[in-house]
Amino acid sequence: MPQHDRRPELIRDEPVWQYRDSNGQPVSRRLRVWRTGPGRLTAVVTERGTGMSITNTAEQVVLEITAEYPDDVVETIEHYPAGQGADRREHFDSVEVVNGQPRWKHIPLQTMLDRFGPDVLDDEPPAPAHAVPPRPLAPRTPPVTGAPPADEVIFRGHPGGLVTVEDPDGEQFAVLQHLVRHSPDGFSWGYHGSGPAELARCLLIAALGEQALCPECAGTGLVAYDPHADADVPFDPQRHDLDLASRCWCGDGIRNLPHQAFKSDRVARWQQDQPWYITAGELRAWLARCDGS
Repeated sequence: MPQHDRRPELIRDEPVWQYRDSNGQPVSRRLRVWRTGPGRLTAVVTERGTGMSITNTAEQVVLEITAEYPDDVVETIEHYPAGQGADRREHFDSVEVVNGQPRWKHIPLQTMLDRFGPDVLDDEPPAPAHAVPPRPLAPRTPPVTGAPPADEVIFRGHPGGLVTVEDPDGEQFAVLQHLVRHSPDGFSWGYHGSGPAELARCLLIAALGEQALCPECAGTGLVAYDPHADADVPFDPQRHDLDLASRCWCGDGIRNLPHQAFKSDRVARWQQDQPWYITAGELRAWLARCDGS
């Protein structure tokens, strides 16, 4: 039997599939659904449309799709066409929501082609070269280094958004590293928004040290396919061809952290324009409770 006869059946192709983000705002994306077996579906959501990105609405995407197909097990895959997302090349990432938090796993392009055929690729013309400047692939320096700080190390917030790091005696020796994800303008607290989300994430990263690095790429932001393991592994310039590497799903070398939950539980409750402090030990204890829930 020819290979294409064994491929899954495309049962839905909706160019403007609509749902709402966590703020209730409308989002439109392209949705395609394949029947992959009895009681099993694969939904591919393509970053074509308007509103918040697929990655930032992953929980809503999975919830909406599973609600539409309650009698099936649905695999949800994010699809970024060429020129979009952290990786400027066309790529796919499966997404799973565990304990309310999304987790991503990169799927090699060839794997998607083998499973679904060329129709799974983006069928719209790429943006003009002048509209989306190419982003060359290059391994990054890991964003954090060193062991986690001692439990007694203090992170202290000051009115205006400054966050300092102090030793147990209260002596300041650093400022909190700002790894931009939500708010280029810096940290804030006392409400639900991008500034508090940024602060929550950076506090958890600081408390974990090198343990916050993404295990998929070891903090470099790049992965390469290893045929012996049949999986992506951290890019190693001594072993891998840079031209065959791809961006890791993490985007910046940091593993997925429940920072939105920490924002809601703690950061949003700290009074605006008032000082606060929290220790590295308290941050790790909160993470342990979250992971164990």
